[in-house]
Amino acid sequence: MSEKLSVGEAARYADLSKDHIRRLIRDKKIVVEKIETPTGFYYLIERDSLDTYIHTPALRKPGKKKEKPSPETDPGPGSDLSRLSREVLV
Repeated sequence: MSEKLSVGEAARYADLSKDHIRRLIRDKKIVVEKIETPTGFYYLIERDSLDTYIHTPALRKPGKKKEKPSPETDPGPGSDLSRLSREVLV
C-alpha cells in the first residue's frame, strides 16, 4: 500500500504548487482518497501515483511558461526604440 500525502505534502514532495496538485486531482492524473469533512473535502494523494506522474513525461503536458520579452522584441517604455515609435506615430 502506498504512503498517503496531503495536498501540501504532495506539493513539497513533487516541487509543485498546491494549485498544480489540485489540478492533477481535478484532471484525475493522480490517485487520491477523497474524505468528506463537515467543512468540505480532504484529499489524500497516493505517493506511488504522484511518483508515476512525476517520472512519466507522457502524462505531463508541456508547461505554459510565459517567457519574459527580450529587449530586442519589447524594449520597454523608457527605451530609445519606444521613444522613436511614439515620435513616428505623432
